[in-house]
Amino acid sequence: MSRRRGSAAAAVTAAFVGPGTVTTCSLAGAEHGLTLLWALTLSLAVLLIAQTQSVRLGAAGRVSLAQGLMQEIRSPLLRALAALLVVGAIGVGCAAYQAGNLLGTAEGVRALAAVDGTTAFVASSIAAVLLLAFARRERLLQALTWLVFVMGIAFLVAASIARPSLSELFHGALVPRLPGGESGRGAFLLVAGLVGTTVVPYNLFLHSALVRDRTEGAADLPRERRDGLVFLPIGVAMSMWIVIAAAGAYHGLPDRPTRLHEFAGQLAGPLGRFGQAAFAVGVLSAGLTSALTAPMAAGLALSELAPRAPRALRLAASWGVMAAGVAAGALGGSPTRIIQGAQVLNGLLLPISLGFLVYVARSRRLLGDARSGPLALAGGLLALAVSIALAVATALKLWPAST
Repeated sequence: MSRRRGSAAAAVTAAFVGPGTVTTCSLAGAEHGLTLLWALTLSLAVLLIAQTQSVRLGAAGRVSLAQGLMQEIRSPLLRALAALLVVGAIGVGCAAYQAGNLLGTAEGVRALAAVDGTTAFVASSIAAVLLLAFARRERLLQALTWLVFVMGIAFLVAASIARPSLSELFHGALVPRLPGGESGRGAFLLVAGLVGTTVVPYNLFLHSALVRDRTEGAADLPRERRDGLVFLPIGVAMSMWIVIAAAGAYHGLPDRPTRLHEFAGQLAGPLGRFGQAAFAVGVLSAGLTSALTAPMAAGLALSELAPRAPRALRLAASWGVMAAGVAAGALGGSPTRIIQGAQVLNGLLLPISLGFLVYVARSRRLLGDARSGPLALAGGLLALAVSIALAVATALKLWPAST
């Protein structure tokens, strides 16, 4: 058995429950109440299907998704094209997320301390840079595991104070619906954002690489699957708690906040100071964990596209994503718009990563008898179909706004 500590699934959960999740879920709850909870139920189904396939690759195949892709594709031209698509999906996606991660961490700092946005952003960036530079990966995994619990408790407290109606809660979580008119267009983009912030393309690469490095073979596969069945639903539950907290505080009010520190600050009125503090701690934890995992994921995924110089490429990719995030955040602009844009972008890129995953998970050469069977294949194809449908619909929704 492996001697590794920490949890790969907890790191994945810490990665997707970031400022993008908090922002998108807060806006969904404030603008539409509990109506869009079904999008998170759908996200959970796709997430479990996708990440279980990633675990299969790492434990049974002893490869990451990037490695498996490069080994399975025989044609040099197709391999180069696949590598280019991975660089686009992971490099661009992680860089987009990282700007939102750092800005979101700064919003958490502002919610807890009376500092201006620039000071909060500089402090957040310095903290993320130092942790990425000096913390060992196993230490980070353990820290991320604990921070997931901190986030969960904080958001659960904020949601419980809101006291949602159980009938509305179950109806919102199980019945897909969208408001009509112009409000429906905005709601659909929020749905795309909720899926894009939960099923994150780079997490498919990150999870398989972490499982490969912390396991010794197929015998460890059941343990890693159990970890996923525990931590991944907890992450989606956190997202739901954020929607519930924001819905209880703001839905139906004429004036609603648009930035994370405003959400936390104004919760002091309807939910009390304890609710404000709980939400602010959750925001800060979400931002910091994601600000660490995005560069780590980019480094792990992209380094394995060039096995002759993995360490150099891993460092270049990790610090490139960090630098891009710091630079984009320093340029200014609305943190909410930057964060929302990153979620929609990753939703558009998701079919590429899911398609690669479904393809590699069927490889008998890599996985032998552990390759995905008919049921797993059907689940993977269904998840891929959902991601393609959402990406196409999102592109069509965005097209009128860009012309």
